[in-house]
Amino acid sequence: MIGAKLLYLIVEIKEFIADPSLFLDFIGGGGVFYGGMLGGCVGAYISSRIRRWNFIELLDTLVGPICFAHCLGRVGCFMAGCCYGCETESALGIYFPEGGLAPSDVKLLPTQLFEAVFLLILGAIVLIFLYKGKTGSAAGIYLTFYPVWRFIIEFFRSDRRGEVGSLTTSQFISLFILTAGLALLIFRKKSVLMFSYPPKLDILVFGEVLWDVYEEEKILGGAPFNFAAHMVRHGSECRLISSVGDDKLGRSAVRRLDRLGVARYYVKTVELPTGTCTVTLKDGLPEYDLVCPAAYDGIPYPEGVIKKADAFCFGTLAQRGEKSRETLFALLEGGSYREVFLDINIRQHYYSREIIEKSLEYTTILKISREEIGVLSQVGLVSPGLDEIGICRALAKRFPGLKIIAVTLDKDGALAYETESGKVTKGPEPYGEVISTVGAGDSWSAGFLSEYLRGKPLADCLSRANRVASFVIGQLGAVPEYPKELK
Repeated sequence: MIGAKLLYLIVEIKEFIADPSLFLDFIGGGGVFYGGMLGGCVGAYISSRIRRWNFIELLDTLVGPICFAHCLGRVGCFMAGCCYGCETESALGIYFPEGGLAPSDVKLLPTQLFEAVFLLILGAIVLIFLYKGKTGSAAGIYLTFYPVWRFIIEFFRSDRRGEVGSLTTSQFISLFILTAGLALLIFRKKSVLMFSYPPKLDILVFGEVLWDVYEEEKILGGAPFNFAAHMVRHGSECRLISSVGDDKLGRSAVRRLDRLGVARYYVKTVELPTGTCTVTLKDGLPEYDLVCPAAYDGIPYPEGVIKKADAFCFGTLAQRGEKSRETLFALLEGGSYREVFLDINIRQHYYSREIIEKSLEYTTILKISREEIGVLSQVGLVSPGLDEIGICRALAKRFPGLKIIAVTLDKDGALAYETESGKVTKGPEPYGEVISTVGAGDSWSAGFLSEYLRGKPLADCLSRANRVASFVIGQLGAVPEYPKELK
């Protein structure tokens, strides 16, 4: 609408200058189709960027409805008498009634109806190519054939509609649209790839939602929540399975999930209070004091949950509650997941050999920190005295379902161990000033997993994870807004 009005104003600017009272009827007055079309393309492009849609695919779905809507619009033009054709004595001519916009005392070509019929046919053709053709073909056909038709029909119109040299405004614009249409048909594959985004991953995340309580503020956190929010930043669709209390913090948590784009229809309200954790920073490193019991100790099984995803992701802290633990393994049992990602969260005394061992039985990708890896020998899962690589080998032998073991090594970077081949890939060291490491591990996991699920080499996965985590440790808060270079 805005584009149609702007082009109408440009075409009729001399009339508006000569008679400023015409501005009073500007909103309810006429419009120019090409202006609306070009404005709509701009709006579609902006929407595709925001929602990460393929712009060419979006055009394919729009051109059919545009044809039919334009067809109805031309019928309306015919009824109103605008956009009329030249004088003629042929059998195709008609007399328009008095009181309309067209002259009523001469026989005129009903160019509006000619175009309506053409648009009806073109609309049917582009719909056929939409459903049976290749991406970009429907939009390419429309952007090629409509401007050709429009260029020709303009010679048979007699209404005032602006000029650019010897051409009408619409003929002039048609030349550019025809060029775009031909380019799209000729370079269709390249055009589709140019506007493509990596496919959105479907991620199911289980675990705690809690508030990190600092001296002066409360920040929503919890490793699964942080991880899910970061995965959304990497272009994934995340469904979080958790629970909050029927209290102010719980309602605030739900609103925050909505703002971050994390799907929360599996986040249930329970009788326990929303989880909180007092966080104290010492030399940039967090110390945690978790309140127990909390809502995430009683996560109920979500009715209607779809147990299918590119990855199912979970940790160990939410397993401290029996109800949550039962729900977790009911979700893991019989689920259809490409990968099962475990990020071991050693928090206070809320872990045990049984919890870690049973979790690893379902896991295909394990992420663990240098600090946490020592706990495995403490609980008797691996022999004491082994280094990081030795522990990876021991875990691979004990848990044959493991494919990748990723170990974060603080200032020394990280490594990824491939259990089938025994190959070790080392990642770069983190960089930048350390303000807070809260959420750094969760952001690292999201960066690593998003690249891995898209088939990137492990070196690239480690590099991406390092870049994201290096940014996060320089911020206060577990889910800061990403700078442009990280998006």
